Amino acid sequence: MKKMITPWNEILEVEGKMTYHEASGAWNVIRLNSIFLEHFPQLKNKKANFKYRIEAHRTHDSLIEEIKKLKEQKTGVPLIVYLFEEE
Repeated sequence: MKKMITPWNEILEVEGKMTYHEASGAWNVIRLNSIFLEHFPQLKNKKANFKYRIEAHRTHDSLIEEIKKLKEQKTGVPLIVYLFEEE
């Protein structure tokens, strides 16, 4: 069973940068700033291994249904990630 990590505050809102990694030829580096790490202190453990799963729902209704399932199953707290191009 996966052990979910959750923030210690009701709402956490931070912004960061995503960078292109030349060696792997992909947009695969998302930098988490210190405020985010304060709310998820488990991520400071450099010897631990963490996984992530990203779900991209095509409609708001589909996302709401998934959130309802998470709430019923008490399996985790969803994070909302917005991707946007800087001007």
